[in-house]
Amino acid sequence: QMMGGGRVPLPADVPDDGPIYVNAKQYHGILRRRQTRAKLEAQNKLVKTRKPYLHESRHQHALNRVRGTGGRFLSTKKQQKEEASSSAPPPGGGSSSSDS
Repeated sequence: QMMGGGRVPLPADVPDDGPIYVNAKQYHGILRRRQTRAKLEAQNKLVKTRKPYLHESRHQHALNRVRGTGGRFLSTKKQQKEEASSSAPPPGGGSSSSDS
């Protein structure tokens, strides 16, 4: 009888930020992969380098997206507000042809 939605905590050798809950059906597979990875690291055979991103097109799209302060992506609503405020004429009329 498992309580808590069928999740099983991982062993205590993970960082102490509290328990990490995983899907009970994936628990043994996670442990098996961790043991295999630890074994390969002990033999210095683990030289797998991760790619910085998986899909080139998604990376290019992210590079072209408009960003706000702090580097976060702007939502379309915020982007439209910024475009409207930058294209609006400055307060005070803007044209000087009505001097006559």
